Amino acid sequence: MAATAVNAWNTIKSRHEELTKDPKFKPDKLAPLCARLDADGNQLDKQEEEKKKAGKILDDSDAEIESFKSKITAKHDEIQQLTDEIEELKIEGDLTDDTAAKAISQLAASWVNLARQRSDAAQQVAKLSTDQASLVKKAADQFKAKMEGAIAAEKRAKADGTKTLDQIKNQVAAYQKIATGMKDSDMAADIGSLYSTVSQLYSF
Repeated sequence: MAATAVNAWNTIKSRHEELTKDPKFKPDKLAPLCARLDADGNQLDKQEEEKKKAGKILDDSDAEIESFKSKITAKHDEIQQLTDEIEELKIEGDLTDDTAAKAISQLAASWVNLARQRSDAAQQVAKLSTDQASLVKKAADQFKAKMEGAIAAEKRAKADGTKTLDQIKNQVAAYQKIATGMKDSDMAADIGSLYSTVSQLYSF
């Protein structure tokens, strides 16, 4: 049987039929409190998982960011290579009137082609950088929203759980008083054990 507040209370009730049959214990005021405590405890566990998922958002984005970095580095290398090639352009050999115009034309065409390639690579770097920045912002926003949501829900569960524990403590004392009045010390002791049991189940 799972360790829950509801199961702890049901176990005690199974040992003392007066707790389910005697009108002094009706309606059962501990059962709904125990159920509520379990719900708060489950909420805490759920929010711990949500916080882990928030962390995974950053982990998953890291791989994509590294991919962008690699592509940007490759493009920077390409730009540098094209720049070097532009700087190395020159007219080779002795020019005659017949070849001068042709050589200068070829040189200009090569320069324009390399310059265009370098411009295209620079634009690709700019786009990659923009996409990378968008990814970083998106991951950060998603992480922040999920983490803040989990923390807020966790805070509410802890506050409600603490309040419910106090209510259980008071109700246990009331039921113990009834059992003592019935001269049933065993039942009183069992009822009294409920609070110590459930208070150890969850960290509110």
